[in-house]
Amino acid sequence: MEKSLGRSLVCLGLILIIYTIYLCIINCLSLDKVFQVLAIVLAFEFFVYKLLTGWLISNLNVKIEPQRIWSAGQTDHLAIKLILTKGAIDSLWLKKIYLKVSEVISDDPSQNKCIKEFEPLNYEKRSLDKDLWKGNVIAKYTISLGEEVCFSAYLPVSNGKVIAIEVLVLGTRLFYGIESFSSKDKSIQWRASAIVLPVKVENADPK
Repeated sequence: MEKSLGRSLVCLGLILIIYTIYLCIINCLSLDKVFQVLAIVLAFEFFVYKLLTGWLISNLNVKIEPQRIWSAGQTDHLAIKLILTKGAIDSLWLKKIYLKVSEVISDDPSQNKCIKEFEPLNYEKRSLDKDLWKGNVIAKYTISLGEEVCFSAYLPVSNGKVIAIEVLVLGTRLFYGIESFSSKDKSIQWRASAIVLPVKVENADPK
């Protein structure tokens, strides 16, 4: 279907160019005028092409940096650092960040055992009237062009288990939805994942 749509768009572009030349000829325009009109048509087609191929997509780099440290007992310390780096196109209004931590049971991801689904610390913009940290959420956090932000989370996990970390970032921007041609997609989404292997037991008694 995507190839058919691409061919149709190419055909429409060629038809528009040919029709433009035809209109110029029947209206007896000079050669200079014809080139000017064609330049406008080609510029319009180029803009439409860039629009359809993701020109206005808000590029965002999502990087997971997990740190797992052995501790005495049945659990390890797992710290998750999530780094979001905004690209050079448009600013981003951050809506939600979801984290999912699971134990890897087999090579089939659907069989993973979910340990916890939660959100990282302090990524929402809040009112400062009453409390610096627990005020009401008043707006979406904005990530500007080229800006890098870091959010973190902590979770104890069973030692000796392979851990999978999944991240879902939801955001939006001004005029989002015009190029998506869909009223259902209310948020732009980015996903990332990381596998954390078990750590070697420290200071274990030799056998």
